[in-house]
Formats: sequence, structure tokens, C-alpha cells
Amino acid sequence: MNFTLGDEARTLPTNYSLAEVAGDLTLSVVKKAETRKGYIIRLYNGRLKEDCQASIHFKQEVKKVEQVNLKEESLAELTLHNQTVNVTAVTHAKFITLYVE
Repeated sequence: MNFTLGDEARTLPTNYSLAEVAGDLTLSVVKKAETRKGYIIRLYNGRLKEDCQASIHFKQEVKKVEQVNLKEESLAELTLHNQTVNVTAVTHAKFITLYVE
């Protein structure tokens, strides 16, 4: 559906992706961090009795990625290589929360 009020030049792409997630984890949340300037990504393992992993490739420059708890407190800094971070060994019915800046 188009809701423009006139003939406007289309200067923006019709699709945009902040990041691509590859692997077996399900993207659950993307939101602004509560107290810091970055954002929160939460991934969930919904597989039955299997550990899962994923890689996230960011389309914009990312300075750091941290694993955080639900209070968004830092637990560990994750390695970022070529704008990609790997998340490994998330067990069944568990999730992992990342802070991205």
C-alpha cells in the first residue's frame, strides 16, 4: 500500500536491514538499551534438546558487542570480526542477551 499524498521522489531503499542473523537461534528482541546509547538484541533457542548457535553480521559499523543479563549489566565482551559476532552453545529453552554499540 502506498500512502503518499503526491508524487514524491523515492530516495530511500524499500528494504533495510540492520543485521543478518544466520544459524538456529530465533531473534526475539531488538530494542534501545535502557541506560546506554547502544541497543539490545535477544536471541532464543526454541529447539528441543539441542544446543544452538548463530552468527550476527552487522550492516553498520559496530564498536563492541557484550553479553549482558536482563538488567543489561555487562557479563562478557564478545569478539567482533569483520562486523560479525558468533554466539555459540545456547541450550534448549534458553536465551542470550547482547548489548551492541
